[in-house]
Amino acid sequence: MDSNERLSATERDRISRQIADGWRIRCPRGHASLKDNDGPTVYCGACSEGYHYAELLDASEPGNTMVVSPPEKRE
Repeated sequence: MDSNERLSATERDRISRQIADGWRIRCPRGHASLKDNDGPTVYCGACSEGYHYAELLDASEPGNTMVVSPPEKRE
């Protein structure tokens, strides 16, 4: 993810939309149970921790192995 310093409103909105997808954005431990704090932080209900946007993983990026596949790739 991008640096937390001086994220533009457009960039915060883009990341917030990805978080709302539910499957795509994960905490550093791989959990998807994130509650967006309206940028640039989220709360992970599974780890009971807060994270900055820059710490989050995007499951759609190569190399980020996630347990759950995107909805369009599920059978």
